[in-house]
Amino acid sequence: QLHIREPFSIFPFSTTRSVHADLDHTAPYTTTGPPGQTRPSNLGPLGRREHRAKTFGGWQLRQPEPGTYRWKSPYGYTYDVANGQTEASSPTRPVSTGTHGSSCGVECHAQPPDAALGEWLVDHDANALTELAEPGWADAA
Repeated sequence: QLHIREPFSIFPFSTTRSVHADLDHTAPYTTTGPPGQTRPSNLGPLGRREHRAKTFGGWQLRQPEPGTYRWKSPYGYTYDVANGQTEASSPTRPVSTGTHGSSCGVECHAQPPDAALGEWLVDHDANALTELAEPGWADAA
């Protein structure tokens, strides 16, 4: 049912097909939490790398209504994802050249076209991933 509603990952600008993605709890699952935590209105497909960005890289996610996802990046940019479309909410999506500074140290170039933006966001906006990742965490796709 969820793969029909969400044919692609719910990460901003992602092109990962949901059948190849993890099902992520929007509000984290807890063993002591209330019944019904694993329901369609609290789930969304995320590619493995995107899932790690949410879990360990400082990305925040809310699902104000089923199928509508509001993301906040570690730098405060917000993105709305619905029906496979991403819209930058506020401020406009970041464009960067050079390095991000001492917290990142990643040499980067101008932001790519939307087709590659999801991967760029994970690499550049969630810079803590490389430090927090376990061996083999990256997507094979």
